[in-house]
Amino acid sequence: AIAQALRPGGGLDPEALLRALPTGDDALFEHWRQAFPGAPRALDFVATCALLPSFAAAARQLAPLLPENLPHEHGNCPLCGSLPYLTLLRDKEGRRMAVCSFCAHEYRIRRIACAYCDEGEQGKLKLFQVAEYPGARVDVCETCRMYVKTLDYRELDRGYQPPLDDMATVALDVLAQRQGYSMPVLSAWGF
Repeated sequence: AIAQALRPGGGLDPEALLRALPTGDDALFEHWRQAFPGAPRALDFVATCALLPSFAAAARQLAPLLPENLPHEHGNCPLCGSLPYLTLLRDKEGRRMAVCSFCAHEYRIRRIACAYCDEGEQGKLKLFQVAEYPGARVDVCETCRMYVKTLDYRELDRGYQPPLDDMATVALDVLAQRQGYSMPVLSAWGF
């Protein structure tokens, strides 16, 4: 149905679609979510997949202009201002990196702080893990009631693939949401 609608005269303007996603104009997407409740984020997914390679290429070109190895003190991406969809622990010392939900840029953030509101009081920050997903955990913040998954690549015995590892651990998203936490952005896959 989406492919048909994207054809000339099909009723869905590809340029309008690709402009709506980065600006946060949800009206175009909302119509499709209601029309296809079985796959409400299908159009989001198509638009995200179409734009991500260009955004990631731009981020790779801009990243060398940022100060090296300094933790970014706020949850927003230093390149585009978007929030992360995932955090990673990397290298021997476990540097915490956030992965931007919009341009896929990886940037360093504080190790013990909420990835979204920057809450640093340890009593308000919690995490949980399940045995079925070694190397993956969910970090939650009692201040903003948000969660982010963290992948510890020091423990994972496979290659570095954040978007795929995010998809493979979607059950952790369900657990966090059932406990009343939410994530302010979509995953790399548009849901």
